[in-house]
Amino acid sequence: QTGIALENLKHVEHLQHLEGDFLAHVSHELRTPLTVIHGIACTLAESWEAVDDGTRAELFRALIGNTTSLQSMLENVLDTVGVENGSSDIAFTAMDLSGLLRRIAARLRLLFGERSLLLEVELGLTASAEPVLIERAVENLLSNAAKYSDGSVTLRALSQDGEIVVAVSDEGPGLTSEELEHVGERFWRGRHEGGPARVLGLGLSLIRRILELHETGLEITSTPDAGSVFSFRLRAAVTADELVRDVS
Repeated sequence: QTGIALENLKHVEHLQHLEGDFLAHVSHELRTPLTVIHGIACTLAESWEAVDDGTRAELFRALIGNTTSLQSMLENVLDTVGVENGSSDIAFTAMDLSGLLRRIAARLRLLFGERSLLLEVELGLTASAEPVLIERAVENLLSNAAKYSDGSVTLRALSQDGEIVVAVSDEGPGLTSEELEHVGERFWRGRHEGGPARVLGLGLSLIRRILELHETGLEITSTPDAGSVFSFRLRAAVTADELVRDVS
């Protein structure tokens, strides 16, 4: 009993340590956009007349960019907590994956500015999955690519051996073999710490958890200074037409 009690105590201490790390990282990451937003608001409030139209427009763009980043951070925190605390018994449905991917791309296209977001999605792809969770996974992959890719980004989906492969490829800085070992760890930031915030490192962690619930995983291939490909597989759903053919 003493041994069990000690093990339980160690487990509680470990959870408390993780909770402390989580809160520390959340506080650190949220501080930057909040500081920028506050600074811009003060500048506009105190010097509205003195600021020329071009500078004012630039300040508003920075304001929008930082509020968007803040919203993305908060969504990932809430989604991670929700997925971790929720039941693993999610309801799979036969979902129109082709349509979903096209809608996501259309909604997020503004994130890429003048860069191209290319879409190579087969028509009529139907997957057995939970639509809301898959939408969040693809959103995170595209948002991540928008942050780190200097060139075009491509969203692909095709049927392959009874499965559907979904992939996001970019022309970003890429990852070394050492970095690939850490991708998806909750608070890992990689060698580009001076660049854009990695949204607490929760984005890829959330994607991995969503894919685990779908009994699949995230596959990554990357070349430093050349780009990366993030992909996953989903089970293809059996359609009504296929059932009719099987019966006949």
